[in-house]
Parts: sequence; C-alpha cells; structure tokens
Amino acid sequence: MQEALPIMRGVLILVALRGQTITYKELSIAIDKRYHYRQLGDLLDVLSQDCFDHGEPSLAALVTRGDTSQPGEAFIGDAKAEQQACYKHWDDQRRS
Repeated sequence: MQEALPIMRGVLILVALRGQTITYKELSIAIDKRYHYRQLGDLLDVLSQDCFDHGEPSLAALVTRGDTSQPGEAFIGDAKAEQQACYKHWDDQRRS
C-alpha cells in the first residue's frame, strides 16, 4: 500500500486536472496493477481519508465503474459534487 498510494494519488490528481474520471480498471493499470481493480476499495478509503485530513476533496470520487460511470457502491456522499470540487481544487492549486 505504501508504494501504490502515492502513485495512485498522482494519477488521480492528473485526472482531476483534466476534468475527467477514471475507471477502476484503468486506475489498476495506471498503478502497474499493484492492486486488482476489484481490490482498490481499501486503498481508495485510505486515500479519501488522507484527502480529508489535508482539507482536500476526495480524489476517490473520480474513480468510477466501467459499466455505470458512477463511483462504487461504497462511496459515501454526492459523487458529482465531490468530482466538481476536485476539479476546482486541483485547478486552483495549479494556478497558485
């Protein structure tokens, strides 16, 4: 987890800067398949907590199911609002 988490965070920041989302499967590939796409939940929970601890919106909101284009069932909150917050936060960070 210690190796995968910073890589995943970087990937998701790039996704946010592009104003996009990424599927679980695409994210698994982007982190060199360190985690199978069906096993990313715990890692995303840790990432989400880290984001909240730093006053950032949850990057986990950007990870969606390939069949529904929605975050997984375990995602808590308004995913669309959180995605928009991610896009704005990371765009603001880029500009500063």
